[in-house]
Amino acid sequence: METFLRKMEETLQGEYSVDEIRVMYRMLDRHINAKDKGFSPTAQTLDWPEALQRLQAGEPIQYILGSCEFYGHDFTVRAPVLIPRPETEELAEWIVKQEPFRRGRLLDAGTGSGCLAVTLAGRLRQMRVEAWDILPEALALARENADKMGVKVEFHQVDLLQVPAARLKKKYELIVSNPPYVCRSEAAQMARHVLDYESELALFVPDGDALVFYRALAELGRRALSPGGALYVEINAALGPDTRDLFAGAGYDPVELRRDISGRDRMIRAVWPAARTSEEDNYAQALNRAAALCSRSEHCHSEVVAKLAPFALSPEQTDRLLARLQEEGYLDEARYARAYARDQLRFARWGRLKIRQALRLKKVADSVIREALATIPEDEYRKTLQILLAAKQRSLRASSPAELSARLLRFAYSRGFEPEITRQCLPSSDDSWI
Repeated sequence: METFLRKMEETLQGEYSVDEIRVMYRMLDRHINAKDKGFSPTAQTLDWPEALQRLQAGEPIQYILGSCEFYGHDFTVRAPVLIPRPETEELAEWIVKQEPFRRGRLLDAGTGSGCLAVTLAGRLRQMRVEAWDILPEALALARENADKMGVKVEFHQVDLLQVPAARLKKKYELIVSNPPYVCRSEAAQMARHVLDYESELALFVPDGDALVFYRALAELGRRALSPGGALYVEINAALGPDTRDLFAGAGYDPVELRRDISGRDRMIRAVWPAARTSEEDNYAQALNRAAALCSRSEHCHSEVVAKLAPFALSPEQTDRLLARLQEEGYLDEARYARAYARDQLRFARWGRLKIRQALRLKKVADSVIREALATIPEDEYRKTLQILLAAKQRSLRASSPAELSARLLRFAYSRGFEPEITRQCLPSSDDSWI
């Protein structure tokens, strides 16, 4: 097949880079030579000459294969529905990590292939997901993908620029969207496999009104988001500050502009605030939630802050809440660190080095960590290490006592135990190493 790779490089040079051609070759090989022909919608009929002919004609590789990987799953794709992009994967990742405790309704406005709606329905199981699109072809494809992934999504044909009043009777906790944002003037720099096959409705906006869909989304959020609800959107990298200012001007607060892995302005999170008169109620709810969390188990500051993300507290409110929890005894970082160190030694059998590293990742101060580690009883620490080493020794085979000792030292170090103490706790040599 290396001969065919060279033929692809000769035929497609100028249209694609060498790296892109080799990636497409591997994708074709994975599909055409799949042992399980049900793996790909096209695997039963697609062959190498046909694939090359379609690539030469400018057809995107994803349409040729009939699938595209998104967030770890193979989504069915076909023209003219927009092919999912890596930037949209980053948007999905942001939502999943930022909103793990959200409950209620989620709307994907302009769903396309359904990649966002279906992914979020699978990852945020406590949310009821609804998806809109203006294209019947997109809705049909999105339904296929929802069925394929085994998730429930409610689909409706809706024009985002003319939303019927009947569609605004529900309240949503989250609205997500990857709307059209490419200016017509940018088409000259775009590849023909995009221009000739993907829907213009899903790509382009007028040069003189590049933010038309973001104004519509801002208005949709004003009318349909619950207080404290959030709107997540993918944006044109050249219009980051302009798009952020649009949402801020519409009353959203806070508005966060985020860059993608390439360092370009690519995503925005805009929160529709609760009414000013209910800010204290929101704070009180957050305080009650935090107190309940800390009553059930010990937490450190960073864990509490992460769990309060759905309340969208300001930095000042967060500091005030943490201080209140400390004053009333719900939150004590030193007490948390002591409990964490004790539990990790007893149940996970971690040494001090690994416990220190984990607490640092939780943003616990070094001085607090040192005090917590100092409270670990030395006899319990050494006994735990000895039990760990004895259990590991039984599963090891070595050619000499020296090799056995070296392997036990490496194992103990991987569990966070200091080499000096490990040497003192090594099991005595006997015939078990043979």
